[in-house]
Amino acid sequence: MSENTASPATRLTVQPDATGRLLLLLPAPEGSGTVEILLGQQKGAMLRLASLAYLQAGYSDTAIEWAQWALNDAPHEPANYVHLSTIHMRLGDTAKAESLLAEALESLPQATALLRQRGSVALQRGDMDEAFNWARHAAEVAPFDAGLQINLANLLVQAGEFDEARDILLRLLDQQPGLTAALRLLSVVSQRLGD
Repeated sequence: MSENTASPATRLTVQPDATGRLLLLLPAPEGSGTVEILLGQQKGAMLRLASLAYLQAGYSDTAIEWAQWALNDAPHEPANYVHLSTIHMRLGDTAKAESLLAEALESLPQATALLRQRGSVALQRGDMDEAFNWARHAAEVAPFDAGLQINLANLLVQAGEFDEARDILLRLLDQQPGLTAALRLLSVVSQRLGD
């Protein structure tokens, strides 16, 4: 019996079958071929993961292909738009990222992940006012989402709007006492305000 010395991660393969379904291929014990596992609900996450791996390896066109495949497979899933727009942003094409997100928001206007990502695109372009507008809109849509509230407070701190940031953080801490990220940012705000 020979033992395969490659790490388990290097022996995994993800690929589409002839019908476009996504398969996870694992080496069979004793080197007798492969075991195929049809990926169902995890398909979008696996496609985005493969896309990210290609992007990190320097294969941007292939990364975009896999991200587009995830999007085509589940156009109702905001994470697919966020992922593809992130790739465009990392490649320096904020116009494509913005266009994609604008299209997505037409059919998913309350998707907070898309709203937050629009703010990120605006911030990358250097448009702080527009970044605020998107962050505020996302925070209004989901007033109890700590991540969105902290994102807005962070932007306010960057802009020197410490009083408003403090108000947001105090409201958030009333809802979720002990929230570490909010406490940290509130500490920064307090220092800046001289409290």
